[in-house]
Amino acid sequence: MNTTGLAVLKKSSADLSTRIIDLERKVAGGGKVKPIRIRDSALAVDRLARDIHRVAVEVDILEGQILGVDQNAGGAK
Repeated sequence: MNTTGLAVLKKSSADLSTRIIDLERKVAGGGKVKPIRIRDSALAVDRLARDIHRVAVEVDILEGQILGVDQNAGGAK
């Protein structure tokens, strides 16, 4: 098992999670922060959501490769 790769993946996902939480707070205007007003912000948020989903799928694939799990096990035939 590649523990170094897994450690890097965990750190990267934790960093991404922290950045997303911070961005969400800024966009919502939580605390003392004024809400961010961005022209076409809905499009940017949709694009970010698609990117995050794509990364989540890639993480699932990498996890399967690291752990040696067959991605098609239990899936449709």
